[in-house]
Amino acid sequence: MSRALRVLVGLAPLALGACSARLSSSLPPPAPPPSYVGAHAGVIDVAALEQELGMLEDALGALTARRSPVPVRLSRQGGALALSFGSAESFGGAGAQLDPGALAVYAELARILASRPGTVAHIVVRGDAALPSSDAALGLPARRAAALHGYLTTRGLPGTRVRAEGRADADAEAIEVVVKPIVAGREAEAWVPPS
Repeated sequence: MSRALRVLVGLAPLALGACSARLSSSLPPPAPPPSYVGAHAGVIDVAALEQELGMLEDALGALTARRSPVPVRLSRQGGALALSFGSAESFGGAGAQLDPGALAVYAELARILASRPGTVAHIVVRGDAALPSSDAALGLPARRAAALHGYLTTRGLPGTRVRAEGRADADAEAIEVVVKPIVAGREAEAWVPPS
C-alpha cells in the first residue's frame, strides 16, 4: 500500500467521526412515542372529578328538561352518567334512520359532549337483532348504533371519543348513552364498554 493511501485510510475514521457529529447535532431530539388512549381528549384530575361530573350533569340535565319529541332520562351510574332516549321517538319505525324530530336532541347532546373533552360517550342500542334488515350482515341495533355514532361525529363530537354498539335484546328496545370521564392515571377505564 502506498504511503498516500495509508494516510487516507488512517484519516478516514477521523473524517467519519467529524461527519457523524455534525449530523447528529443537527437532528431534532427524538419525540416520545404517541399515546392513543387520550388522543383528542382531555384528562380530568382525580381531585376535580366530582366537580366535573356535577357540571356535566347540569348540562345534560338541561337536555332532559327541554320539551322534545324524544323523552330523555338522566341517571348516575357510579362515576358515569347515563342518558336513556326513547327508541321509537328516535327512529320512528323499524329502520335505522334517525327521525327528523330527534335530530335537534342528538345535535344538542353532541354539542354538550364536544364542549367537555374529558369524556368518552358509549352508545348502546338494544333491540331485536332478528328484525328484517336491508343489510343482512348487521342487525337493527348495530345499524342504529352506527347511525347515532355517525350523526354525533358529524355534529362536532370527535370520533375518538365515541364508541357504539348494538346489543341483541328481543324483550326491550332502548337507546342509552353512557358518558364516562377520562380520569388521570385511569384513562383506559373510560373506553371500557358499560355492562
